[in-house]
Amino acid sequence: MLAGTALIVAAIASGWLPGSAAGSTVGRVSRALAGVAGAVLIAWGLVSHTHPGGLFGSPPDTAAVHRGPSATELVKNASAALQACPVATAPAVPDGATASLQEMEAADAAFHAYDAATNSYTKCVDAAVGSVAKQFAGVAEAPDLRALAQFGTRAHNAAIDQEQAAVDQFNGQLRVYKAKHHTS
Repeated sequence: MLAGTALIVAAIASGWLPGSAAGSTVGRVSRALAGVAGAVLIAWGLVSHTHPGGLFGSPPDTAAVHRGPSATELVKNASAALQACPVATAPAVPDGATASLQEMEAADAAFHAYDAATNSYTKCVDAAVGSVAKQFAGVAEAPDLRALAQFGTRAHNAAIDQEQAAVDQFNGQLRVYKAKHHTS
């Protein structure tokens, strides 16, 4: 889970580095993918913690019969399904101290589009995870389905958190722009 958290923090923080390539299209896509990968790693860590003996621990009790897919298998299926979800990419944030009105207006429009794309992505995530849950509802055990739901919630929330961080960065630059131009 530490690696997942590090990926998410790196994805968010790299957008704040001045002069970095994080504002380029490749940089934004890389940050988005790093954030999603971080969410997947966190979910995987939660799944392995909710099932003692998980992937690397002691073997499961042979007296217990597990008829359906494990939480790990469910999350793996959901992760594969998430590949079809179009990842929203944060637009570049202009420097409020040097940006023109047109640049700030274009960024504002781009952030509105980013919000719509993030909403589409989270709906896709919810639908993909829901589809996997429905597919295995009759055969998976309740704790495994709960782990799948936790994975879905974390992937959904990671996208929202990434968007909020980008919007906060834009709003900070908007305040700089308004202070420089004495607008409200």
